[in-house]
Amino acid sequence: MHSRPNTFKDRLERDLNSWKAHIYLIYISIVFSLVSFIVLYPLYGAENNISLIYESTLSGFLFFICGILMYTSLKYFFPSKDNFIKTVGILLSICAIHLYVVLNCYEYIYKASFDYQNKHEILLRFSINTIGFTVVLLCNTLQNYKREALESIERKEHSEKVLYEAELYNLRQQLQPHFLFNSLNSIVALIDLDPQQAIKMAQSLSDFLRGTIRNNEKQLSSFQDELEQMQRYLEIERFRFSDRLDLNFQLNYNQEDTLLVPSMISQPLLENAIKHGVFQSIGRTEVTIQVSLVKGYLIIKISNPIPSSQGNITAPKGVGFGLKSLSRRLFLIYGRTDLLEIARVENMYVATLKIPQNHESINS
Repeated sequence: MHSRPNTFKDRLERDLNSWKAHIYLIYISIVFSLVSFIVLYPLYGAENNISLIYESTLSGFLFFICGILMYTSLKYFFPSKDNFIKTVGILLSICAIHLYVVLNCYEYIYKASFDYQNKHEILLRFSINTIGFTVVLLCNTLQNYKREALESIERKEHSEKVLYEAELYNLRQQLQPHFLFNSLNSIVALIDLDPQQAIKMAQSLSDFLRGTIRNNEKQLSSFQDELEQMQRYLEIERFRFSDRLDLNFQLNYNQEDTLLVPSMISQPLLENAIKHGVFQSIGRTEVTIQVSLVKGYLIIKISNPIPSSQGNITAPKGVGFGLKSLSRRLFLIYGRTDLLEIARVENMYVATLKIPQNHESINS
């Protein structure tokens, strides 16, 4: 069944759809009354016009009541090959009930008893009923199939959303242990060499993990929060690499703008820059973080120099899971595969993220 919570909006929508069905049934009942009057008029003549109007009106009212009964009966299953006999049974039963009530009211309307020997008239009346209630059955069936189709689409969308949110969460979690283990190993190494630095690094790691847990609850977070997490992460890496790591932040956007990015989206790129830039270099290495807002995209560029030991290698070694996971996250959120670019520019590796700020493009 439908997995969405039974909200007030859902109940209101169902109530409105129910009222729409009743309004349609009123229209059909009016048409049924007119058809009954037109078909039976030749049998009763002009002298019984008033009585025939009364009967047609009563017949239309009873048709509406029986239509509601049919609507309620068929609400819980769809007419199909498997329950065709049951559907026909309900239809004929309601036709018979309607005809029986109308004929029992006949003597009060016409001040005369109905001639049950007139099989032609009974068959004519029953045929009118059958056609009318068949129209109601078809309308009801179409409405049920439409409702089921919409609910099926909603269930599919909800299921897909749950699946890709679970995949996003899994991708984020897979990126954490590698960094955490390295940081803990660095803290252990600093305990004997520089206890104060080990304490500061542990505090920074605590702040970083606290921010990570908070952001993991949200698919998107403000770029200001992301920037603070980047700075916490880089502060921890500075403890690891001491004076070998230089940072160059170039921020070119209005910091008062509300900019949204996927939580922790930049960490894999920073890890990659440090792993393949700082870690493989002997001297000081500068990692540059450039941020700008261009034509509705937040552009984040993270660049690091190519170590001389890598020579003419066009892509950094070991680039795999982290960047693939990042690309997958971007695709799941935005439905696009062109938002991450890794390139070699002269003697630099440059990773570029393009985060759309047109939030209608987000797969929510």
